[in-house]
Amino acid sequence: MKYSSWFGVLSVILLLAACYMPWVYVPAQKLEIAGMFASAKHNFGKPGLMNIYLSVLAAIFFLIPKIWAKRTNIFVCGF
Repeated sequence: MKYSSWFGVLSVILLLAACYMPWVYVPAQKLEIAGMFASAKHNFGKPGLMNIYLSVLAAIFFLIPKIWAKRTNIFVCGF
Protein backbone atom coordinates (compact mmCIF):
# COMPACT_ATOMS: atom_id res chain seq x y z
CA MET A 1 0.00 0.00 0.00
CA LYS A 2 3.05 2.22 0.24
CA TYR A 3 3.27 2.79 -3.51
CA SER A 4 -0.40 2.51 -4.46
CA SER A 5 -0.75 6.25 -5.13
CA TRP A 6 2.18 6.19 -7.53
CA PHE A 7 0.74 3.17 -9.34
CA GLY A 8 -2.47 5.16 -9.73
CA VAL A 9 -0.61 8.13 -11.18
CA LEU A 10 1.26 5.79 -13.55
CA SER A 11 -2.09 4.32 -14.64
CA VAL A 12 -3.37 7.83 -15.35
CA ILE A 13 -0.33 8.54 -17.54
CA LEU A 14 -0.88 5.30 -19.46
CA LEU A 15 -4.56 6.14 -19.93
CA LEU A 16 -3.67 9.59 -21.27
CA ALA A 17 -1.29 7.99 -23.76
CA ALA A 18 -3.99 5.51 -24.83
CA CYS A 19 -6.40 8.37 -25.62
CA TYR A 20 -4.18 9.40 -28.53
CA MET A 21 -3.61 5.90 -29.92
CA PRO A 22 -5.93 4.36 -32.56
CA TRP A 23 -8.91 2.58 -31.02
CA VAL A 24 -10.92 1.28 -33.98
CA TYR A 25 -10.30 0.77 -37.70
CA VAL A 26 -13.31 0.79 -40.05
CA PRO A 27 -12.13 -0.96 -43.23
CA ALA A 28 -15.23 -0.11 -45.31
CA GLN A 29 -14.48 3.60 -45.05
CA LYS A 30 -10.70 3.26 -44.48
CA LEU A 31 -11.17 5.20 -41.28
CA GLU A 32 -9.04 4.97 -38.15
CA ILE A 33 -10.64 6.34 -34.98
CA ALA A 34 -8.61 7.45 -31.98
CA GLY A 35 -9.79 8.68 -28.60
CA MET A 36 -9.41 12.30 -29.68
CA PHE A 37 -10.92 11.79 -33.13
CA ALA A 38 -13.10 14.63 -34.35
CA SER A 39 -14.39 15.06 -37.87
CA ALA A 40 -17.13 17.04 -39.52
CA LYS A 41 -17.82 14.14 -41.88
CA HIS A 42 -18.34 11.58 -39.09
CA ASN A 43 -20.07 12.43 -35.86
CA PHE A 44 -18.08 10.29 -33.42
CA GLY A 45 -17.06 13.15 -31.15
CA LYS A 46 -14.13 12.86 -28.78
CA PRO A 47 -14.67 9.79 -26.57
CA GLY A 48 -11.27 10.21 -24.89
CA LEU A 49 -12.12 13.68 -23.57
CA MET A 50 -14.11 12.44 -20.58
CA ASN A 51 -11.38 9.89 -19.83
CA ILE A 52 -8.82 12.70 -19.76
CA TYR A 53 -10.87 14.91 -17.44
CA LEU A 54 -11.68 12.15 -14.98
CA SER A 55 -8.17 10.71 -14.97
CA VAL A 56 -6.60 14.10 -14.22
CA LEU A 57 -9.08 14.50 -11.37
CA ALA A 58 -8.20 11.00 -10.14
CA ALA A 59 -4.47 11.81 -10.30
CA ILE A 60 -5.04 14.86 -8.12
CA PHE A 61 -6.94 12.76 -5.59
CA PHE A 62 -4.21 10.08 -5.69
CA LEU A 63 -1.65 12.66 -4.60
CA ILE A 64 -3.69 14.16 -1.73
CA PRO A 65 -2.89 12.20 1.46
CA LYS A 66 -6.30 12.65 3.11
CA ILE A 67 -8.96 10.01 3.72
CA TRP A 68 -11.72 12.08 2.07
CA ALA A 69 -9.60 12.26 -1.12
CA LYS A 70 -9.19 8.48 -1.17
CA ARG A 71 -12.92 7.92 -0.73
CA THR A 72 -13.80 10.47 -3.39
CA ASN A 73 -11.26 8.89 -5.72
CA ILE A 74 -13.02 5.54 -5.47
CA PHE A 75 -16.17 7.23 -6.78
CA VAL A 76 -14.31 9.13 -9.53
CA CYS A 77 -12.46 6.02 -10.72
CA GLY A 78 -15.62 3.93 -10.60
CA PHE A 79 -17.55 6.49 -12.60
